[in-house]
Amino acid sequence: MIKAFLINLLDRLIRYKTYLDRARGYIGYFQFAVMVLVMLKVYDDTSWGAWLFAHKGVLALSIIFMLGIFIVVGYFDRRYIKPKEIIELQKADPLFMAMKKKVNDLHDKICK
Repeated sequence: MIKAFLINLLDRLIRYKTYLDRARGYIGYFQFAVMVLVMLKVYDDTSWGAWLFAHKGVLALSIIFMLGIFIVVGYFDRRYIKPKEIIELQKADPLFMAMKKKVNDLHDKICK
């Protein structure tokens, strides 16, 4: 009874931790929006900021351009950097390397 309760509790804790980790990723989007608003508010009192706020279309295009740059950087990170990073992390994991060696040994036995 107690063992089942502890396993159920552990499952719930892991699930909630996963929820928190996913939420932390989305909080980054909120922080980005706040950062853009703070940056715009800082430039509001300058001559450059006054010109930018007088031309709302340029302001909207510059925000869209910045988002586009971030999306392109994110794409390159996900496409080219992240896979190499995962491979390096797997090489450092002794459990994964042992499992990979067993799979390779099985593959060699089957192919012979």
